[in-house]
Amino acid sequence: MDRRPALFVRLTDDCGVEGWGEVFSNWPVFGGKHRAQIIRELLAPLVIGKSFESPGDLAKMLVNATQAITIQCDEPGPFDQSIAGVEIAAWDCAARRLEMPLATLLSGKRAAQSCKLYASGLTADMVDSHVPSLLDRGWTGFKLKVGFGLTSDVAAIERFRRIAGSDSVLMIDANQRFDVDQAAELASALRGLDVAWFEEPISAVAPASQWAMLAAQSSIPLAAGENVRGHAAFDALMDGGSIRFIQPDLIKWGGVSAAMAIAERARLSGLSFCPHYLGGGIGLRATAHVVAASSGDWLEFDVTDNPFREALVDADETSGGVFRISEQAGHGAPPDMGRLAKYLIASD
Repeated sequence: MDRRPALFVRLTDDCGVEGWGEVFSNWPVFGGKHRAQIIRELLAPLVIGKSFESPGDLAKMLVNATQAITIQCDEPGPFDQSIAGVEIAAWDCAARRLEMPLATLLSGKRAAQSCKLYASGLTADMVDSHVPSLLDRGWTGFKLKVGFGLTSDVAAIERFRRIAGSDSVLMIDANQRFDVDQAAELASALRGLDVAWFEEPISAVAPASQWAMLAAQSSIPLAAGENVRGHAAFDALMDGGSIRFIQPDLIKWGGVSAAMAIAERARLSGLSFCPHYLGGGIGLRATAHVVAASSGDWLEFDVTDNPFREALVDADETSGGVFRISEQAGHGAPPDMGRLAKYLIASD
């Protein structure tokens, strides 16, 4: 990434209560403008002035109402992402209206007050520059990018283990770079280096038979979900036991409602719920509340520079590799958009 985009959604109810959501817009870097137009011109007229029983009902209405145009223009991703952002904002608004933290509203009881973070966005050349400092600040979980050649990948992970020791938790992420044979070869080469999971080693849309074949050969448990869309697709992902770590991304598809349902299905299946997240501070906070409400295992935290996170999430909220759930209503303090004013792109 040579640029960092972000798209936030503000929804205001009839009492003047605001809710905030976030829409996936990392790639392409100009995609945020397109999704903003979807929200302004197509979604907002369907929502403004209407009443809904729940944020989930709002999202279902938007999915049904835009189904035909989504098919016509063949853009399920941008529409799903835009609807997710509105749905997240609606949940934030609902929790603020009830004057309770989002995690409490979602769980129906006092939810966990924190969730574990792991440091992601790390590449081989960042092991020396970032890992020692993170260890000194109390971080225990790390995820390293792989897929740069077998020798290079193994050397980076061996270097990590020399620096971090055996107590740290290490995950690896291939971003769909391998086929089954290549992924199995790397997993075999990493035997004994205590890797907690192998994320997206093959294509996210590879058939279940390929995931099962790799799971049978890999000594490292498999992880996936950030690029999976739809309840049926997640059900298929969780059937058979090939994937042990389930990683939906709230701002890519389904928002809060879908993530909570997937978390419950994962729990019943004995799988780990560890949402993916790569975006700004609003989506990060919403995801943290989902993890806390569902007793999830890990939340991803990209440790590379991100002004759209740093301006909206205080450093003490995430210090020591732990996300501390605020007692404030919604998913935390309303964002101070004045801190981001210099980045705003004027509407056409």
